[in-house]
Amino acid sequence: MTPAQTTRLLPQAYRPLFAHAGFKRLLPALAASDLGDGMSVVAVAWLAIEIAPPGRSGLLLGAALAAYALPGALGALLFGRLLRRLPAARLLAADSRIRAVLLGCVPLAWATGLLHPMLYVALLAGSSVLHAWGNAGRYSLVAQMLPPEQRLAANALLSSSVSASIVIGPALAGFLAAVVGPAWLIGLDALSFAVLAVQVGRVRAPGGEPEPETKSQWRTGSEAEAGAEAGANGQGAP
Repeated sequence: MTPAQTTRLLPQAYRPLFAHAGFKRLLPALAASDLGDGMSVVAVAWLAIEIAPPGRSGLLLGAALAAYALPGALGALLFGRLLRRLPAARLLAADSRIRAVLLGCVPLAWATGLLHPMLYVALLAGSSVLHAWGNAGRYSLVAQMLPPEQRLAANALLSSSVSASIVIGPALAGFLAAVVGPAWLIGLDALSFAVLAVQVGRVRAPGGEPEPETKSQWRTGSEAEAGAEAGANGQGAP
C-alpha cells in the first residue's frame, strides 16, 4: 500500500496534515517518544525493585517514580521566567537531548555494575526537569508549523498518541522487560528522545519560528513614538 493510499484511509480532517512534510516527519518521532515514556512507567519501577537493597524496595520504588515525574512539575514553576521566551523548537530539543543523555546513562550504568540507587534516582530526576516545557513546546511547535485550520486536528493526533501510549506502553513493557530487562527499555526510551531531538532540528527551519524584529523595525517604532509625543505636545510634523 502506497503512502497516498494510506492517507486516503484517514478521516478527512487529518489528511491535510500528512501533506505537510515537517509534520509528517515529526509525528512518528513524537509518537515513539510517547511510547517510550509509556514503557518507562513500568521499566522504572521494575528496575528500582531489582537494584534496591534488601528490605528497601518499596522506598526506592517510590523515590524512582517520584523522580521520574515530580521534577518536571517543579521545573515548570521554577524556570518559567527563564524559559518562557525561548522558541518552542528549542525547548522541545533541549528536553529531548537531556532525556536522551540521562536516561541513556541508566542502562550503561546498570551494565557496568555502577547503578547505585542514589545515582538511579538522580538520573531520573535530571531527565525530567524540562519535560513539562518540552511537552508544551511540542504543541507550540506544531501550531507554528501548520495553518490555523489544521491545528485542532494536529493537537488531537498528539493527544491521541499520549493516550495510546498510556495503554500500549505498559503492556508492551511487561512483555519486553521479561525478555531484555527493564534497564534496556529505559535505554529504548532514551533512543526515542535522541531521534526526536534530531527530527526537531530538521523541521526547525521550515517550522515558522517568528523572525526577530530588525533594526529598521525598531527605528520605525521609535519614530512613531516620537511622532506621537510631538503631536501630544502640539508640535507639527515637518
